[in-house]
Amino acid sequence: MKKAILFLVVIAAALVLSGCYTTYTTTDGKLAYADVAGAEKGEFVANASYMYILHPSLLTLGDKVTEQLDVAMAEELDAMGANAVKNMAITDGQDIVGLLVRSFTGILGINKMEITGTAVQQ
Repeated sequence: MKKAILFLVVIAAALVLSGCYTTYTTTDGKLAYADVAGAEKGEFVANASYMYILHPSLLTLGDKVTEQLDVAMAEELDAMGANAVKNMAITDGQDIVGLLVRSFTGILGINKMEITGTAVQQ
């Protein structure tokens, strides 16, 4: 009985902690050549998810949010009255749900993307 409970605890911990994410950041706070200056409106977080077949670069179902970061951030920036971003960080990958879907189907995947940064009004 103790071994079964320990086994279940280990499996539960592995599921909670599993996932694969990559974070892209910049050292100078810019992901473009333009200088971003203006009134800072605060920190923001924008989330988006997408489904793909085989690989996100090959066939994405729906919008390719990885290629349309401005669209993914637009709602958050508009709500804050901002039109630019400094110190942006992009985190892209799978959580446990995405890993399970990928494991069971073999070809279908679900990724999540989180964009964080400082909203700026130029």
